[in-house]
This record gives sequence, structure tokens and C-alpha cells, in this order.
Amino acid sequence: MIEEMLTTWEKAKVNDVTLCAELTEKLVNCVCKIAEFYVDRVMAQLATDGFCGQLQPFLPPALVNIFCAAINNAEQVRRSLSISDKLHLDELSEKYEKIHNKESPFRATIEKELDTCEKYLSEQIECSIDRLVIRQLPQLKKHVFHLAWSPSACPVEQALKPLTDMLDSELSSVHRILLHKNFVRVMHRQD
Repeated sequence: MIEEMLTTWEKAKVNDVTLCAELTEKLVNCVCKIAEFYVDRVMAQLATDGFCGQLQPFLPPALVNIFCAAINNAEQVRRSLSISDKLHLDELSEKYEKIHNKESPFRATIEKELDTCEKYLSEQIECSIDRLVIRQLPQLKKHVFHLAWSPSACPVEQALKPLTDMLDSELSSVHRILLHKNFVRVMHRQD
């Protein structure tokens, strides 16, 4: 949808520079509101599907797939906000400055609005990822405690096996489905 709006905007060819600047601001405002609304709806549906409250340590594969699809959708929307080039802000700012003999106020406003929206979408994704990761903390602590307090009780490979099995089952399923950026987010949250 965002792409179609930008394509339509490019075809509009507004010649009045001041009007074009004002309309570009309005367009960006609209794009950001749509992006935020869509991601809010995706996250609400994720909660409705069972990805809310205190999650069980072991999630059914169907719920993991729903989670992955939701945050991948949100990430795709976040990526679609890289529209500064498509809006031709450099050219528009230059024209505006020539006509009005002052710096264009709209550019900073547009860039700030896009940044704010992108941060909001990233926070939504990271909040969902936190929920996924936090549910595993008690299990991780249990395995690490076992390793730390009984290093001589059994061979290292045997002591590590439950931890590596848990991590492998968890991470391999999301690795296959998630976009690279989202998988990196999951890995960063594992600390």
C-alpha cells in the first residue's frame, strides 16, 4: 500500500514547490499512521492467537510460525519507510531554498516523523521478541546452574547436551522462518 501511495505521488507532478512540500509532509504523516496502525493490528492479532501473557517454555510450532510471520510483517513495513529518496527530498529542499531564500523546514519534520515511526515499529518487534526470549530464561538459568555447580559430576558434553538441545530446537525453528534482521534481534536478546 505504501509503495502504491508513493508511486501515485510521483505521478502527481505538483509544480508549486511550497504546495509540494506541504503535501509531502501530509503524505509522510499518512504513511506513518498507516504503518503504525497496521503493525498495531498485527501485534494485536498475535496476542489474540495466544502470544500474550506468560508464555509456556515450549511453544507449539504453529504459534512459533504465527509469531515469526507477525514480526516479519512488521519488519517489512518498517523497511518500507525508507522513502526519503522516493520523495526526492534533496531536490525539493533545494528548490524550496532557492525560492524562499531560507532553509526548508519541512525536511527536518519529514525525517523526524519517519525516524519516530521506524523507532515505534522497531519497539513493537523487539517487545514481541522479548516475550519470546524471556519465557526461556528459567530453563537457561537451570541449565547454566547445573553446569556451574556440577562440572565434575559428568562429562562436559553430557552436561551441555540439554542446553544445546534446547537452544537448537528453539533457534533452528525461528532461523528458518525469520528475516535475517529479526533473527539477529532474537540473538541479541539472548544475552
